[in-house]
Amino acid sequence: MSARSLPPSITCGPAPAPQREGADLLEGIGQRAKAGGRYSKPGVASGRTFTSRFRGVHQTFPTRRWEAQFRRSGKPTSLGCFDREEDAARAYDRMMLWVEMHGAGPATKAGVTNFDVSQYAEDLPWLAGVTQDELIEALRTEGRKQASTRARPVPSSGATTGAAARAGSTTPEPESEWGGDDDDDDEESGARNKRRRVSQGLNGSQQQHQQQQEEQEQEQEQQQQQKLLDAPSDDQQRQQQQGDGPVDMQERWQQQLYSQAEQGTVSGLGVVTEAPQLLVPTALQLLLLLLLLLLLLLLLLLLLLLLLLLLLLLLLLLLMLLRLLLQVW
Repeated sequence: MSARSLPPSITCGPAPAPQREGADLLEGIGQRAKAGGRYSKPGVASGRTFTSRFRGVHQTFPTRRWEAQFRRSGKPTSLGCFDREEDAARAYDRMMLWVEMHGAGPATKAGVTNFDVSQYAEDLPWLAGVTQDELIEALRTEGRKQASTRARPVPSSGATTGAAARAGSTTPEPESEWGGDDDDDDEESGARNKRRRVSQGLNGSQQQHQQQQEEQEQEQEQQQQQKLLDAPSDDQQRQQQQGDGPVDMQERWQQQLYSQAEQGTVSGLGVVTEAPQLLVPTALQLLLLLLLLLLLLLLLLLLLLLLLLLLLLLLLLLLMLLRLLLQVW
């Protein structure tokens, strides 16, 4: 895990200058870390943990994840749980480098690392600019990311409850005896998932109940409409009491329907009919009417002109006849 892979919430902005220069620090740590890189003897299972070949690393039980831890003010403090033993060892190395750079606590074995110090040269500027709490949180966050991305096996035993089995949950990691907080996060996420499932179940039941109520109301409305259609009117009841024939009753019923339809009331079929409305001419219609009137006037004028032409022709003919008669005489 390099400085680039660490969480972006921890920036490398303006930071207090380290206690020593980078080159001198690497040289000093390298001299003091000659004892570093030594592997402890492989151990066997003892209680809830397994020993590791790296310094500051142990394996938890039954998750078999590797936890890095160091002593802070005489108390063991977890640096997170990791899937690989080497990742946990590197987390411990970064904490030891931070302790060496900031001179925090002579009780710790500062500078004694599991891997060569030169591998962490890129991390030195970042380690110089963060606090110890920020470094611990960053290392724990890296471990939690590994836990969230890897696939967890589904438990086959009947130890899990029915709700957890239905939800597809996995066996939570037990609480580490070294004071780590990864298991607390798993418990919180499990509680959040449980609350989410409960709320989703409640919402689903409420929606189903509401849908059933709506369907019942629709059925009741349809039944009432059918009853109104099937029920005879007052006129029909009076006709039945008076002993009118079925043909007369049907005719009267049709007449009543026609009268209601003409008045714009509810028809016998349950359909609301609108009363006839007066046509109000629009501006466009008025313009069209005016154009038609103008055309009619033009036609009349043309007819008058034709009549005048005919009259003129008749006069010319008469004049020609008179002239011929005069010539003959």
